Amino acid sequence: MEIVGLAAALAAIGGALLWDQGTQRRHVKRALARWERAGNTVQVGPIGTIAEGDLLEGLPLRRAFGALAVVNGQVRFAGHRTAALDAAFPLTALRWMGLRARVKSTWNRRVETPELTLHAETDLGWHVYRFLEGALEAFATQLAALAGLPLQQMDEVREDFGPAPAVRVEPDAATVWRIAPPDQPDPHALPPDWQQSAGLLYLAPDRLLFERAYAIPLARIHRLTVLLPGATHAGNPFPVPLLRIEHEGAGGEGRIVGYLIANAGDWAGVLETRAPVLAEWRGVEADR
Repeated sequence: MEIVGLAAALAAIGGALLWDQGTQRRHVKRALARWERAGNTVQVGPIGTIAEGDLLEGLPLRRAFGALAVVNGQVRFAGHRTAALDAAFPLTALRWMGLRARVKSTWNRRVETPELTLHAETDLGWHVYRFLEGALEAFATQLAALAGLPLQQMDEVREDFGPAPAVRVEPDAATVWRIAPPDQPDPHALPPDWQQSAGLLYLAPDRLLFERAYAIPLARIHRLTVLLPGATHAGNPFPVPLLRIEHEGAGGEGRIVGYLIANAGDWAGVLETRAPVLAEWRGVEADR
């Protein structure tokens, strides 16, 4: 009886999976029909894939199955059971695209599935979209040709780093640094729960971004310094590490900005491999 019950359970699971796959295929076909009925030209796809949404939304990553296509010069994703991760942006907004291998290891084999990452820059700032599984290789090749961009083959390597909670600070002649823009009564004091209200620092393929709005091209970074808590050189009055960046502004002027971030050393190490600088360290040990 136990064997019969197990077989029935497995059959039920298999039937549910087949039914789910069938509904997903029908969703992709319905999306195509809907776009064409509206008089749109579907240039690439659609394919069925899983979206993770925009990495820079600052929310826990979610996933949704849906239809991915290029429609009337726009990259579009239409979710199956939810529209929460739906996306639409013009081909001209694409800045970088790459295929990476997502690896899963079991006790006796290694399984690789494709992961497509699209970086786009719109009027609302920088966006990072990821798609998992499905016929992504063929889709990406056609998308790259249509957008006129190279398709980067990344294997398991990442082109980005982060995002991570950070607080932007600026030099202050009186007190060395101040939080910018001040979002509390004292711009020189960091609240204990700063990570809960902090913005997001993110390293894109060619630039360092904070909250989409502040971008520093990596080629314009001239100096990189990690100021540990308790540093006396160009002091760090805050209780967390400070990543100090000297860079060239859009008008060619020299600028200095800092980011309070828990793992500043990791960020410095990654930036050293991407920008034409070597990181310096200043802190209690360095001052002795």
